[in-house]
Amino acid sequence: MGFGHHTRPAVVGNIGAHHRREYTAVGDAVNVASRVEQLCKTHDHDFLVTADTPGLAERTAR
Repeated sequence: MGFGHHTRPAVVGNIGAHHRREYTAVGDAVNVASRVEQLCKTHDHDFLVTADTPGLAERTAR
């Protein structure tokens, strides 16, 4: 099991036709996070984040 985290805007909400809606997230950030999650297996880590995440957390904490 792995967790990939990428910090950027994404579209989140109920998406789809009226009779077949799903709550989901879409966008480039979601695709990047998915690829980072796949890298967990390659690098034998449970959790990976992109460089954008710590930078944003540092700016937000100030």
